[in-house]
Amino acid sequence: MGNNQFFSKGFQRYLIIWAVCIVTFTIVFCALPDFITGRGDNQFLIALLLSDIFMAVQAFITGKAIFSKENKRPLFYNFPLLQVSIASVIVVVGVSIAMSVQRLPIWISVILCTVVIAANILFSIMAGGSANYIQNIDEQNKEKSSFIYGATAKAQILMGKVSDEKSRRALKTVYEAFRYSDVMSSSELSDVENKINDALSKLSEAVDSNDETKICELSESIKEMVSERSVLCKSLK
Repeated sequence: MGNNQFFSKGFQRYLIIWAVCIVTFTIVFCALPDFITGRGDNQFLIALLLSDIFMAVQAFITGKAIFSKENKRPLFYNFPLLQVSIASVIVVVGVSIAMSVQRLPIWISVILCTVVIAANILFSIMAGGSANYIQNIDEQNKEKSSFIYGATAKAQILMGKVSDEKSRRALKTVYEAFRYSDVMSSSELSDVENKINDALSKLSEAVDSNDETKICELSESIKEMVSERSVLCKSLK
């Protein structure tokens, strides 16, 4: 039962927030003076019900979309959906207030709310599509940058393993070469990146065996390969 989207903690918190908003709006709307809202007549009651029902339905539909099992996106990527939801509610509440305070005809209110609902559905679909697109781009960038970030971390770890100053300086140059290198990778760079990975493995063995000469030689070799990679990166842009 805890795995159900309707009982997830996030969905429950989301509904509680909206419930508080609806109750607060209802209290404030009802507290306005009679001569402003015409409280008690049919127009007032319809306006109030229109706002409350729309907010409740909107909260449920948007919450269901955001917190469903099919939606694997982090909450950050769902902000466009929340923005569309809040904007729609603001418009409908505005229409309801105009309907009660300014005595806007009911048929005009119904048409406006229908248009808002249709626009809300359309923009929600667009927002969901945009969120998916942005997430896919972010995931691709993360995958493409994993090589440099991983190599930088390895170089930093190796730096902490040596005690002599000469080896530390050599490893620091490797670390800085990775740190200031272009993070984006591609299939065209696979050959040179494979060579760098192999060299890093050998460098790790040299550090473990405390072979100062080999550490310096491999560090210099890796710097040259990183420079070669940087040249290739620029040529591919």
